[in-house]
Formats: sequence, C-alpha cells, structure tokens
Amino acid sequence: MTLDEWDAWLGRYAVAPAGRSRTPSPRTVEARRARVARWLTWGAGQSLGPEGLRQYAVALAAQGLSATTQHLYVETVVTFLRWVHARGGLASDPVADVAVPVPAPAPRTPLRPDELRALWAVAKPRDRLLLALLYETGLRVGEALGLRWDDWDARSGALYVRGKGNRPRTLWTSPRLAALLQAWKVRDGRRDAILGVCTRQGVCRALQRLARRAGIRPVHPHLLRHSALTAYSHAAVGLDAVRALAGHASLRTTQVYLHADAGAVAAAIGLANVGQVFD
Repeated sequence: MTLDEWDAWLGRYAVAPAGRSRTPSPRTVEARRARVARWLTWGAGQSLGPEGLRQYAVALAAQGLSATTQHLYVETVVTFLRWVHARGGLASDPVADVAVPVPAPAPRTPLRPDELRALWAVAKPRDRLLLALLYETGLRVGEALGLRWDDWDARSGALYVRGKGNRPRTLWTSPRLAALLQAWKVRDGRRDAILGVCTRQGVCRALQRLARRAGIRPVHPHLLRHSALTAYSHAAVGLDAVRALAGHASLRTTQVYLHADAGAVAAAIGLANVGQVFD
C-alpha cells in the first residue's frame, strides 16, 4: 500500500464512530491522526506484523516516551490496522495475534500542602485562578479550558461542566474560587472563555513555570486533579460524591448503587474545603 493510500485510510479511520456508533470528539480525531501519522512517518509498510510493532515500540522508547505513551501509540496502530483489514483494505490481519500489554500505571504522589502553598505564594492573579479552578474542582484541563462565563452562576456558585463524552455535570465554587472568578471577570470578562485564549500546552507551561519558581517538583494539570480527588477522598465525603465530582467514565454505573446527586456533590465541596490550603 502506498503512503497516499495509507493517508486515505487514516482520514476515514480518524472520524469513524467509536463504540456504539458514537461520533468521536474533535480531541479523539486529533489523537487518532497524530498517533497513526507518527507510525506512518516512522516507516509504515516495513513490517506490519508483531516484529514491525516491536521495532516501532523500540523507536518510541528511544525517543524518551513513557511506557504509557508508548502503549497508546502502539495500541492505536493495532486498532487502525484491524479496522483497515475489516473494511477490505488489507487481505489479511497482520496483527491478528498481537496483544498489546498494558503497562503498570506509574505511582502518583499527590501534591503536599506545603507544595500547594508554595505554588500559591508565587502565583499571579491569573495563575491563582488556574490553580484554584483545577485543584478545588478537580477538573480535567480540557474541561477547564471549555468553561465559558455563561457556565458559571455567580449567585448560586454553580459551575456547569461538559465532561468526557459530552456528559454534563454541575459543581459548586467555594467562596474563595468565586471571588477569584469575579475579580477575573471584571478584568478579562470580555472574552467568552473563562481562561481566555489558552491551550492545553499553555496551561502545562504555566504550571511548569510556577513549579520552578516555587522550587518544587514538576507540576502538570492532571497532578492537580489527582491531588484534589485524593484530598476529597481523605476528607471522607463519600465515594459516590467524589466520583460524581470527578465525572469518571464509570459514573453512571456507580450511581446505580450509590445514587449520587447534585446536593451530594455540593455538600462534598463545602465539607472538604480542600482549597483552604491556599489560605
């Protein structure tokens, strides 16, 4: 198959429905394109079988990618090849006998209170808003970037979030976070997005700069989310409320048994008051 033919198949695969005919999100389409394009650039067609994938994995490791990232890239290529074969693009399935091992997750150590206070101490107003928004709510970075001023009800403190798979959930802002939001709205409320013109990479760079200035270990958005959810769990607010707050993919299954509702999430946020570390 020529490179142009591979590109044509990639174009179809990237936008193909996932699961129960669910239309993939723009982020999923972008991720599929990037992962398969990397494989095509590396040398697709050299060997489509297990040995070719092994060589590709070695090349990814040589580039310094983590085990988890290597797994994502190889797994996407395997899925792509099976998808192409199922639609007649390949006479045989070159990865029929391939099982991509799932790497053991690297242990995550939540940020300590002293580390959080160090970040807060060196943060400027916009960075403080970013810290409080990610840490007090446990939002994913994509969810935070997607927030619009219309999503926040300043009177009730409700924050309407569109999560993974476009699943909506409602969180509540603490008085501290509400004050930061109000102050930032006065200063920069002319933009639709609460965080203004900002990207995922921009958030990561901002947190890295803060960590360096604070003299602590590297910080990234998911570490703030992980630290927040750990803090809520340790505050004994109830697993159902923590899962609802987090917007995990298994939320609906969990709620069948635990029946988390909006009131439970609001109570959890108020009871745990995880943001008091910034006081």
